[in-house]
Amino acid sequence: MRTGLSVIGMSGVARVAKPLLGGEGACLMFHHCRDEPHQDGADASIFGANDHLSVTTGFLERLLEEFRREDVDLVTLDEALLRMKSEPSGRPFLAVTFD
Repeated sequence: MRTGLSVIGMSGVARVAKPLLGGEGACLMFHHCRDEPHQDGADASIFGANDHLSVTTGFLERLLEEFRREDVDLVTLDEALLRMKSEPSGRPFLAVTFD
C-alpha cells in the first residue's frame, strides 16, 4: 500500500487527479504529541496500536508551518463542518485533532 501511494505521488497522477478527486479540506487526526520520538520502553502503550498516530512537537510545528506557507486555512472542527456544508470557497482548509 505504502509503495503504491509513493508511486502515485511521484508519478504526477495525484496532481492530475486532484481537480476530479481532491476536496477543499481535510482533517488530520493524531493520538499524541510528544517532545521526543516514540521509543519502546516504559512509556510505550501496552498494545502500541495507536503509536503510529503519535508525532513529535517538532514534526507538528513543521507540518503546520508548511500548511501556512501553502496558504491553507487552519480551522476548528466546527469551522470545517460549516465549510463542508457550504458552497466551495476555493480556500483549502485543514482541521487537526488529537484523540
